[in-house]
Amino acid sequence: MTTSVINKYLKEEYKNAERSEEERKNLYLKALLVNINQLKKFPQIKIIIVENNGNSDTYLNIFPENYKNVSILYTNYNKHNYYHKGYAEMYDIKAVIQEYNIQDDDLIIKMTGRYHLVTDYFIDTIFNKADDYDAFFKFYNVSLKRYMNNDCILGAFALRAKYLKDFEYKDIYLSPEAEMAKYLIEKAIDGELKLCKMEDLLVKCTFAENGENIIV
Repeated sequence: MTTSVINKYLKEEYKNAERSEEERKNLYLKALLVNINQLKKFPQIKIIIVENNGNSDTYLNIFPENYKNVSILYTNYNKHNYYHKGYAEMYDIKAVIQEYNIQDDDLIIKMTGRYHLVTDYFIDTIFNKADDYDAFFKFYNVSLKRYMNNDCILGAFALRAKYLKDFEYKDIYLSPEAEMAKYLIEKAIDGELKLCKMEDLLVKCTFAENGENIIV
């Protein structure tokens, strides 16, 4: 579960104390709590929260302190000036892989910390089809709210660790979602990756920019 308690990529019109700090805190606390409670049904899953502002004294510590199956890793990738926030998030995931010695064929279920499960559907699908697929993604543009073959949701997906280790953002002209979609499709066409294109995730997305909620 990826988090960033300070959103330096937030547009100027949204940078007020309530939205950029307190509201963001409340979104994280609520969504993370929902997910942790939902995932109690799946003891096989090790829950790892990663936070990337370089400060290990945050309100997120309440989760590993109160839930034995939850760990937290602090990085400092948000302090770098990347072209988009996807870089920092991907480096966070790679840091988790290294720190926790996650094996190449392990499936990583990634969720943005402000998103939460509505039902067990997303997790159930991954468990039921884990032997058949390497990647579970919904190809969808959340801004346009429609399916697209060259865009995908990065707020909730599952992918084997070896592909997350291999993937790098390289094209500044593509959004992080579009670049990941391109990578997955190319790997699938080459027969290197088995891709499950999910029609639904049943995950509630809360956007940092305007607080809008949608279920995808």
